Amino acid sequence: MLLRSTLTNRESVYKTSKMEITSLNDRILKVELKGFQTIAEASRNGIMMKEAIYSRGIQLLLIDERELKAVSDEMKQFFKRSIDEIANSDIKKIAILSADNIIARFGMEQVITETENRINYERRIFESEIEALGWLES
Repeated sequence: MLLRSTLTNRESVYKTSKMEITSLNDRILKVELKGFQTIAEASRNGIMMKEAIYSRGIQLLLIDERELKAVSDEMKQFFKRSIDEIANSDIKKIAILSADNIIARFGMEQVITETENRINYERRIFESEIEALGWLES
């Protein structure tokens, strides 16, 4: 079963205090967003995320926002641009683990709602990582 290999075959790809990218298997990349991010931090991290997606031919993405803090209007605009850029990749599905912080959750839900008509991949929001991975692998 793929889920079992996903839970045991993790490989760290990139890590800062605000973002960690982990290859869960040869198909799934997990991106954990943490704390408050500045545009400069998000830009550097975004470059690394895109490089990991394109260089590995990733089609399935797990975005973990659980530790993300409040999102500024400037960061919302940055995330919207990033979503547009991801639409040009081979991504087929994105599972999102929503933020525990209610302000961050609301901000990111705004981004998702406002970009719904600009994506060419499936995207769903989850509370459970196991459920998110199950959906990605289905």
